Amino acid sequence: MIISKSPLRVSFFGGGTDLPKFYKKYEGSVLSTAISRYIYVSVKDLNESYKEKYRLNYSITERKSNISEIKNNIIRETLRYMKINSNIYISTIADVPLRSGLGSSSSFTSALVSALAYKENIILSKKELAQIACEIEITKLKSPIGKQDQYASVYGGINKINFHKNGEVSVKKVILSKKFRNQFEKSFLLLWSGVQRSANNVLLDQSKKIISNVDYYKEIKNITKYGYDIFNKDDFDINKFSDLLSESWQLKTRLSSKILTPKTKKILEIAKLSGALSSKICGAGNGGFILICAKPKYHQEIKNALSDYTFHKFNIEDNGVETKKI
Repeated sequence: MIISKSPLRVSFFGGGTDLPKFYKKYEGSVLSTAISRYIYVSVKDLNESYKEKYRLNYSITERKSNISEIKNNIIRETLRYMKINSNIYISTIADVPLRSGLGSSSSFTSALVSALAYKENIILSKKELAQIACEIEITKLKSPIGKQDQYASVYGGINKINFHKNGEVSVKKVILSKKFRNQFEKSFLLLWSGVQRSANNVLLDQSKKIISNVDYYKEIKNITKYGYDIFNKDDFDINKFSDLLSESWQLKTRLSSKILTPKTKKILEIAKLSGALSSKICGAGNGGFILICAKPKYHQEIKNALSDYTFHKFNIEDNGVETKKI
């Protein structure tokens, strides 16, 4: 059996500038981190006990004889792209609910491509793996997403990811001292709102309005540079970082009326009243996980005020996609 583990991500600044309608004209830039929450994909050959050619286990089980019958779009198109013709068993497990704003679909795609490449003895660099994941999701499936999630998951760690006009992507990894990393990780909480949502609806609405909102996107891109500069200091400046996070979030809410809901708006308000310096909805918005930036002394007060919700630890994941045979 081959197992691939792919981390989820939290994006701090630049979300939306990785959409082709923007970066092909102005270039984009995103600052994000992979986190220690994962999508796991296992792949193995089906033996003679199974009558079907494809057995797929995710939120449902599919047993199919023809690739065109597969309902899971990512699995179907990845099998086609990788030219897998053998009988195969694919299973996936997630640490968090899907459609939650942490880039799970791209993490899943990256993990699946990596596992299948391993099976076929194909050696892929991190850049090649991320490129293939983008090709499957954006070109083959025509998902209205950007390129940041695939690169964040594949590379791991904190990265400034730049999207160039010609479609090329460059990744600049942030190296932190142990002291800075400790300060940084202890400054955030991840809250699960309990709302699973389709990012596509929000992203389609954003994409339609990119031209009219282009000045907002330019400001969001500039904030990414200032955020990146904070990592060049000896100590983490939580006040400066949270100010940029707030500024970026306020700009983002102007991109689409679908980003905020009454429920998520209330969560953000309660967090602020309980000591949060800033907070934002992860991913496209509308639901999913909420990132809360606060000094550690206020964390328990925030958790008490929002005790109806589940909190996850915020830890940086350094390695990106990992695949091995067991």
